[in-house]
Amino acid sequence: MAEKIKFVTDLEELDRRSDELDTRKENNLIKSTVLDLKFAIRENNLLGVSAPQIGIYKRIIVLNFNGDFRTFVNPMITKCEGLSFNKESIPNIPDKTYLVPRYNNISLMYITPTGKLQNCNLLGVASHIMQQQVDLLEGVFPSDVGFEIDEDFDNATDEEKEKVMQLFLESLDLKREELETEINENDDLKKMREGINFLQSVARGETKIETVVEERKEDEQDNS
Repeated sequence: MAEKIKFVTDLEELDRRSDELDTRKENNLIKSTVLDLKFAIRENNLLGVSAPQIGIYKRIIVLNFNGDFRTFVNPMITKCEGLSFNKESIPNIPDKTYLVPRYNNISLMYITPTGKLQNCNLLGVASHIMQQQVDLLEGVFPSDVGFEIDEDFDNATDEEKEKVMQLFLESLDLKREELETEINENDDLKKMREGINFLQSVARGETKIETVVEERKEDEQDNS
């Protein structure tokens, strides 16, 4: 009988960014991790699990599409649409439920376990689960981006719930403004954001690598 997969419940241990994988050099690690993630999903009746949840700090996610498992290596969300609130809980924070703003439609760029670059769109529940798992790859928990709810919230009127959610969204706007200021004042963070924007532009087909290379060659010739 296979040994039960344990979920990390020490949030200080989980509070870290997971590393990218090189599918050419880490194929065996990917295979063994994917097997563990699938086992964890079956054992706990889950819709998705990421590697750091079970103590492997690599960027691997497995989603469960009604028994059909799909693996995402080094996933990056490139486009988001349609914000809504979603109830979430994860095995790493037992007996807690959070209300988290998630997008209903996302575009994703990722690598398959065999090293093939892929793009896909995810809708509804699959979109929500993927966003949750990508957050976990960054060391971000539902408790960081949502707020805890209990029976009092469930029993509240729709008007009361709407007021609570509006206040929460306003607090997120303030946090976003503070983060934007921090990025603009830090050269390293600005370069990182520019790199992410470039990769997302390539994934959406808005930027062609060949065009960028040619532009750089022209710039070098002009400066020589």
